[in-house]
Amino acid sequence: MQEKALFEIPVYSMSEDIFNNRWKRKKDSLIQAFIDRDSTREYALKYLPVIIKGKDIWKYNEIIGYIKISVTRQDVKFRIYKPTKHLYRIDRVSRYVVREIPTNGLHFYAVNLTDDMIHQKIQEYLKLIEIKYLDKGLYVDYSVFQNIFETINIKQFMKSIS
Repeated sequence: MQEKALFEIPVYSMSEDIFNNRWKRKKDSLIQAFIDRDSTREYALKYLPVIIKGKDIWKYNEIIGYIKISVTRQDVKFRIYKPTKHLYRIDRVSRYVVREIPTNGLHFYAVNLTDDMIHQKIQEYLKLIEIKYLDKGLYVDYSVFQNIFETINIKQFMKSIS
């Protein structure tokens, strides 16, 4: 049966505020390391961007997985992709390997539901996913999802699938 992706919601290793606070502490520590080695603060501030090379940019750099919402003519399905690793470092140099994690029952039959009911059930499933399948402290970025979720007629979208 044909299946179409409706949403892919990014999962970050931490919120933007936490990320920025950690980088502030990290930068302060690096500046202090420069000063401890007989450099000036000005010298440290000049070369700090060379050392961190954009690692301090949260958006997209800290995505460690995502939640995919797909539909068929009958069902709404959820898939979760995240790394098997549970330690997330802000200054890492390698990427995390993201895999679909095994889940059971993350779908619902929607043929007899109204569009409003489908929207409500999707919200319920997303809350369940955060509680049951995502590690505490991970940040699910619903910003784009929330911008368009209520404007989409999911029931009509499902009917358009051949």
